[in-house]
Amino acid sequence: MATVLLIDDEEDSADSYAMMFRREGHTSIVAYNGKEGLERLAEAPEKPDVIFCDMRMPVMNGEEFLQRLKETPHAGIPVVAIGSFPIDTVGLAGRLQKPIRYNQLRDIAVQYAQNNK
Repeated sequence: MATVLLIDDEEDSADSYAMMFRREGHTSIVAYNGKEGLERLAEAPEKPDVIFCDMRMPVMNGEEFLQRLKETPHAGIPVVAIGSFPIDTVGLAGRLQKPIRYNQLRDIAVQYAQNNK
């Protein structure tokens, strides 16, 4: 089973994806901006296999989250960017264009979970 951190300011989307992960037996952690994402990582009892991060958010956007993540013990966790605009992809595990489907997230999460075993 996979553990994922979902960071998206679209709360309904983030909560829906988290619920779908849980229904399939995965662990999901939700944050609604990059600052909350860093806080959830620090509090998490289990390190996520992958982080899905929206790039456009208030408080702390995805690019700032990525910069700050590099300064933490969690710097090695793969990050998949979610967005529909050009960003620097150096250091990202991948990117998904919105709208995204749950099965895209699940397949990526399961792949990283298997790689971590």
